[in-house]
Amino acid sequence: MIVSCSYDKTVRLWDVKLGRELMKLQRFLYPTDCVSLSPDNNTIASSSSDKTIRLWDVNSGEELKKLTECPNGVLSVQFSPNGQMIVSSFSNGTIIIWDVRSGKQLKKLMGYTDYVEHVKFSPDSRLIVSGSWDTTIRIWDVELGETLTILEGNSDIVHDVTFFPDAQTIASCSEDIIRLWNAKSGYEIQTLEGHFDLGEVIKLLFSEIEIVPPFFFFLKVFKPISNNNDKI
Repeated sequence: MIVSCSYDKTVRLWDVKLGRELMKLQRFLYPTDCVSLSPDNNTIASSSSDKTIRLWDVNSGEELKKLTECPNGVLSVQFSPNGQMIVSSFSNGTIIIWDVRSGKQLKKLMGYTDYVEHVKFSPDSRLIVSGSWDTTIRIWDVELGETLTILEGNSDIVHDVTFFPDAQTIASCSEDIIRLWNAKSGYEIQTLEGHFDLGEVIKLLFSEIEIVPPFFFFLKVFKPISNNNDKI
C-alpha cells in the first residue's frame, strides 16, 4: 500500500498491485502536509495546516485520535519502527514524541531555533535524528529526551535525514550535496556530489534490497531554484 497527502485537503490510500485508490479521507479544512503508515499497516498518521495530527484506522477510515497539543505548523510526522510512538517536528523548532495508544505527549525535544524539516527514528526506535533550517543535524535519545550529538558542516537547510538500516551511519541532504555521518562520533565520513545546477536534493530513500558491498540507493528529488536564487 501507499498513502499520500495533498493540498487538495485529502489523504488517500492506494493499492499498488491493482493501481487503484482504496480509500479517501477528506475531513480536513486545510491542506494535508505529511503522512506516515504504521509498521503493521493498520494506522495512518496525518498532519494538516490546522496544527493537528490525526490517527486513522486503515480498514474503516475512521478517525481514531486527534493530537491537538501541537505548538505550531507540523513539518513532518513518522511512526517508530516498533509502532508505539510517533515523532513530529514543527516550524518553531520543537520536536514532540507521542504515545500512539493514548495520544499523549511523551517528550518535547528542545534546542532548535528554526524550522525542523524532517525527523526519523532509528531502526531500534531508541534514537531520533533531525535536520533543521539552522543547518545542523541532531541525534536524540528517545528515553532521556536529550541531544546526544550535534552534526555540523552543512552550509544550508538540511532537507532530509535518515539512519542506515544498521543505525551506525546517518545520511543527510542539503543543497546539492548528500553527506554520510558516523552516528556515534558525529564525524562526516563521505560526501556525494553531482547535482549542481539541477536543484536541491530534498529527499532520501534506502533500497530494501540487500546489496554487496552493503550500501544503498538514494532516491533523489530535485527542488527547482528560481533565477534570482530564491528557494521555492
